[in-house]
Amino acid sequence: YTWETRALRIQNAKQLELMRRQLRTALAPAVVFGKLSTDAKSLENLSEAANIGEDVREYLHKEIQKPECKSIAYIRNYGDKPAFHVSALVYDQEKNHFIQSMQACECIPPDGDLPFCFYEPYLSKEQMVSRIKKTFGNKGDFIIPILESPTSSFAGLFFHDAEGMLYFQIRPFTINSETGKVSQKMSRLYYAD
Repeated sequence: YTWETRALRIQNAKQLELMRRQLRTALAPAVVFGKLSTDAKSLENLSEAANIGEDVREYLHKEIQKPECKSIAYIRNYGDKPAFHVSALVYDQEKNHFIQSMQACECIPPDGDLPFCFYEPYLSKEQMVSRIKKTFGNKGDFIIPILESPTSSFAGLFFHDAEGMLYFQIRPFTINSETGKVSQKMSRLYYAD
């Protein structure tokens, strides 16, 4: 009997693992990078696309003019669950460094959005890994292999759900060297098992 039902037990275990992953993904807030802006001209497009207020637009224009401000991203929560403790980083594969947003958001509510500014200093892979270990401890171990061997430039988001589970989402992108236009690709969500 045990030998005959072995295949069924293996199949059930695989189905349970799939259901567990689907549930975890369903519980995750749907936070994504909207547009990434690297200069004042592309900031105009960002401001229009994000439908932001005049006061925020003026603030962003002042920030993008500062030499230490390297880019601005608009982050939006498209889901029906709030995202907590949201912070962001950008990895530039060509220059082989990270830049992290100096601000973190305590909560992005459902259908909420928020601009993030990215300022110098640039960080090496080792410095970024050290920050992840210091900030998240063992909970962030699943992030380290992603940061140590990236395959392209990407924008990354760290956030927690209402139960305190940590997520890391990356959105690869390329920048056209002639026009400066940023092309973003599909996002990928990572989390600890």
